[in-house]
Amino acid sequence: LWNTFVPPILPRTPLLTGTAQTMLSWPKIMESLDDVPPVFKEFIETLLGDSPEFPYVVLTPAKRGFFSKSADKLICDTGDTIYIAEQAGDRIIANGYPLETIRYVEVGVILLHAWITISGVTLDGVSTSSSFVFNSARDRILSPLIDKIRSVPAEPDETQLNIEKSKFDY
Repeated sequence: LWNTFVPPILPRTPLLTGTAQTMLSWPKIMESLDDVPPVFKEFIETLLGDSPEFPYVVLTPAKRGFFSKSADKLICDTGDTIYIAEQAGDRIIANGYPLETIRYVEVGVILLHAWITISGVTLDGVSTSSSFVFNSARDRILSPLIDKIRSVPAEPDETQLNIEKSKFDY
């Protein structure tokens, strides 16, 4: 009778391979509101308003390492403003950076660890910066945002350039 006990069969969670675990840290493009994680949906719905067009939205998953931790962040390009929204517990903290008030964008990569920092004046008039980290295997997803921020005006103002150059003439 001692061997009649049959342990219950517990459901097993599938184990993730190293590759699958790494892919979870990659940034992802959100194609529609259905792709957006539930915690960010209300934020995106507020941004969209009545607009029928879905903006360029990228999710950078949380990174939890030994030396640093970061939360899920959502980067959204609405045309004239770049928003960076961060999950902080059960709420969302968001900064909107109008393109004309962005002072600089820093892009860093060390092996697979990558980060982007945007610094400027937010829609609230606060001078601040926002950073997000991600796995650089898919950094090309964020290239359109960086290119947009770093874009040069199509036609520079020659009169202002000539005024500045004339300061060197004695």
